[in-house]
Amino acid sequence: MTTTASKESEIAIAPEVARDGAPPASGPSATPPVVALSGKIAHIICEDGTAFDVPIEAARISKVVKHMIEDIAPGDAPTIPIAAEPSRYVRIAFEYCAELARHRDEWTDWSRLAESRVLDWQREFIMPYYDSIEDLFHLLRVGTFLDISQLVDLSAYISAERMRCKTYLELREMLHITDTGFTPEQEAAIKVEQDNLFKTA
Repeated sequence: MTTTASKESEIAIAPEVARDGAPPASGPSATPPVVALSGKIAHIICEDGTAFDVPIEAARISKVVKHMIEDIAPGDAPTIPIAAEPSRYVRIAFEYCAELARHRDEWTDWSRLAESRVLDWQREFIMPYYDSIEDLFHLLRVGTFLDISQLVDLSAYISAERMRCKTYLELREMLHITDTGFTPEQEAAIKVEQDNLFKTA
């Protein structure tokens, strides 16, 4: 069977340097250095025919893709079909995996993670999607589908951050909930209960 996918550009992995062009600082209090990747790639083909290359280290962060590489697509440049999720979010997921691969000495340093639930580069990565709860939920879904626990954790944490301190009416608007199934009396009681919680908080 002939594949009609049109191959897009490879996910870019730019080298990281300090703003003044100096190499990253070193020492116990410095951010761990960015890890150089091997240059090996995996070909990702989505259900809609979108295709792109990702660093093999990034592909293997997905446990689903890791097992596929080991079981059905061994070799230097394996081709991995990904079904059931929109290609836009599959691509974003692997862009995040590429960043994880480059920063793996940082996100595996549990003492550093204990200092900040979300690392600076993670927050910078997720910010373009911060204002869209739909984007965050899609990333949560694709992270679950591909078994990328770090993306699931980040998407869930930022989604919860977006919902924090919202009233039930604000949450209904954010989540596009038009029918809660509650009677007007029940909704009024919920509003009173939440108003009281905000007063005592």
